[in-house]
Amino acid sequence: MFCGQLLIRNYLAKEVKINKIMAKKAKKKDKAKKENAATNERQPKLKRTHKVVVSFNDNENEVFETYCKKYKVNKKTRFIRETIIRTIMERFLEDYPTLFEKPELDKLVVKQNI
Repeated sequence: MFCGQLLIRNYLAKEVKINKIMAKKAKKKDKAKKENAATNERQPKLKRTHKVVVSFNDNENEVFETYCKKYKVNKKTRFIRETIIRTIMERFLEDYPTLFEKPELDKLVVKQNI
């Protein structure tokens, strides 16, 4: 075989590999688009339409940026949203409704029969 033929074969083989890779990426993008479309159709109420603005002073911003850099937080908006919702849900779980108020419950003494 000639050197030129080997070069052409190698080039064509690489081109075929690149085309396969590009096809796989395109399929992944299409699949992701379909999943997102299906999710949006099924759950239209989960679309985020309400805006909340948070302002930091210089010290708070420096701390926030340092934290994000140290712990590799790439999506800051998502981090803030999840942190706020997590805090709210924890508080709701702690303050679940009871039949009696807390001071009344603290006064009750339960005797154990051993």
